[in-house]
Amino acid sequence: MEETLKKRWDSVRLGVLLAAPLPLVVFGIMLLVLLRHLPGGGLGVYLLSEGTLARLLCMATLADAVAFFVAVYTNRLRTGRGILGVTIGYAVVVMVLSLVM
Repeated sequence: MEETLKKRWDSVRLGVLLAAPLPLVVFGIMLLVLLRHLPGGGLGVYLLSEGTLARLLCMATLADAVAFFVAVYTNRLRTGRGILGVTIGYAVVVMVLSLVM
């Protein structure tokens, strides 16, 4: 009987809204850390060298994995489905970036 009740905060839309900006926020934090530790003007050169941008975005996408496992652990499977869909979209972007760069 418990399975038929709709859980609060369990929808695919919530998963998409949660997972879409999360890697971008983590990516921004990583850029701020890199900006602080690289010499002046070296960030652009570093990001465009040998697929570094794709690797950083791939690492930032791991934040979605944490959100996915929390959603599954708390039995919010629809939210997890939305998070997984966005993560697959980010994986396609990372693959294209790694092929282009």
